[in-house]
Amino acid sequence: MKKISLFILGAMLALTLTACSGSGNESAAGTSGAANGAAAQTAPDGVAVQQTEDGLADKMKPVEDAEPAQIITVYHSNDDATGAVQTLDGLDGDAITAEGLVDKLIEYGVLDEGTEVVDFTISDKVGTLDLSQVPSSLGTSGELIMLTCIGNTFVENFELDSLKLLVNGDNYSSGHIEQGDDDYLTYNSKYKTLGE
Repeated sequence: MKKISLFILGAMLALTLTACSGSGNESAAGTSGAANGAAAQTAPDGVAVQQTEDGLADKMKPVEDAEPAQIITVYHSNDDATGAVQTLDGLDGDAITAEGLVDKLIEYGVLDEGTEVVDFTISDKVGTLDLSQVPSSLGTSGELIMLTCIGNTFVENFELDSLKLLVNGDNYSSGHIEQGDDDYLTYNSKYKTLGE
């Protein structure tokens, strides 16, 4: 059975290579493939191979060596500051981290540059996020958008039921919104129209 599978695989590879080399898609310079006269192919061992004009094949870096990345969702303010938008982005590494999400929230303007994660824990699908600082003087609608962006980003990416936000160990508090010990951020499905 193994010999038959190898024979079929070899036949398919030969047909693919024959079809690629005789496709007739030659450029004005008389070469097929990329504009620089090189065509990329994949060798049977899964390593990308670069075929040059002189027929020599140079092995390229294997795909397996690529940096792992995690797809995340980041919530941030829309252009007219009336709500939030949801954006797919990526984090380098094997796992989603609180530090990585905070860095993305800084990148999208939700949090100020220099904001750090003091502590982050999860217990029974409830997260507790302690930040070194949060933006101040945003006004009530601006704070609501910021809190929604932080809450939705953490709740969705860590699959939480709720998130407790602390600032240097204390409940989030501003001139407009005061959170007590029993106040938690949950996923806000109406994030698109918060400030209207």
